[in-house]
Amino acid sequence: MKLVDLRKFVAIVEAGGMTQAAHRLGVTQPALSRTVRDLEVRMQAQLLRRTGRGIELTRAGDEFFAFANHTLSSFDETKRRVMKVSENVPKRLSLSVPLRVGRLLIPELHREFAKRMPETTLTFFEESSDRNCELLGEHRLDAAIVYATPEAPWPDVVPLFSETLYAVGSADVLEPADHPLALAELASLSLLIPSRGSYRALIDDSFAQADLEPIVARELETADALLAFAAERDGVAILPYSNIYQECARAEVIARPIVDPEISRTLALASARALSSGVVRIVAASTRAAMTRVAHLARWRKRAARGHGDPLRKTHLARS
Repeated sequence: MKLVDLRKFVAIVEAGGMTQAAHRLGVTQPALSRTVRDLEVRMQAQLLRRTGRGIELTRAGDEFFAFANHTLSSFDETKRRVMKVSENVPKRLSLSVPLRVGRLLIPELHREFAKRMPETTLTFFEESSDRNCELLGEHRLDAAIVYATPEAPWPDVVPLFSETLYAVGSADVLEPADHPLALAELASLSLLIPSRGSYRALIDDSFAQADLEPIVARELETADALLAFAAERDGVAILPYSNIYQECARAEVIARPIVDPEISRTLALASARALSSGVVRIVAASTRAAMTRVAHLARWRKRAARGHGDPLRKTHLARS
C-alpha cells in the first residue's frame, strides 16, 4: 500500500466525491476509482458508498479513513524530525515552477539559492501547477511555486506575487497593444481556452460571474498550444504576461490586460510538510528575491506576507 494511495483516499473523502477530488488532485476520475478498488481489494471490504450527493464512508471506510490520516500524519512528523536531526538544512532540495515561467525565473533562482543555501544541491523543474501539487503530495518535490486560491486544501502556502491575465492574439485581431480590454468585449471574440483543470475553471467562473457566455473557438491542453494558435490568428488566448513576454517583445503577438473585471490569481510557494519552518523561510525569501528581479518582465505585483485578514492566511492550491 502506497502513501500516495492513502492521500488520494483522504482527498476523495474530504472533497465529498470522485469528480471533486480528481479536480483538486489534477488526476482523472477513472484513476481515482481504480485506487479505491485496489484499496478495497487489499482491505477485503467496501470503503465507500455512492449516494445521490456523491460518496459516503461505510463503517469499514470510516476505520480506514482514520488509519489513513494517522499514517500520513505520522509519516510527515517523522520526516520533519529526521530533517531536524540532520541540522535542518537539507543536503538536496527540489523546487518546481509553473510551465513557461522557468525560462524567466530558473536562472535567477539558481543565483539566489547559491548565495543563501550554498551547501545544498538544488534541482529545479518546470511543471504545470496541477502537476506540482501532485508531486508535492507524493513527496517527490520539496517546494513549488503554484497558483493559489482559498478553495482547495493544502498546507504551508506563502503568497508571493499576484498576476492578472491578458488577452493574447495577433495585432490585426487585438490592436492596440496594452490597451485594457473589458471582459464583455473579450466574450464576443473567438477564444482559445484550456480544455480542463483549475485554470479553465478560473476562466469559466469569471465569465459566469459577469453573466457572460464566451465564444470558444478551440479548447487546448497547454499554454504553448494556446499561444501558437493565437499567433496564427486562430483566436484569442487568455494567458499571464509571464508566459508571453518574449513573444510580445518580438511582436509575434500582442497582449491586452483584461478588465471590468480583471482576472487575477496569486503565485505562492507551497512546501512539503517535512521541511522545517526555518528552511521554508529561507526558500520563501530566496524565491521572492529571485521573482522580484524579473517581476517587471512578468508584470507580477508584490503581495504582502500573510497576516490577519489575508484570505490566503490559511490558503489552498489551485491546480492549474
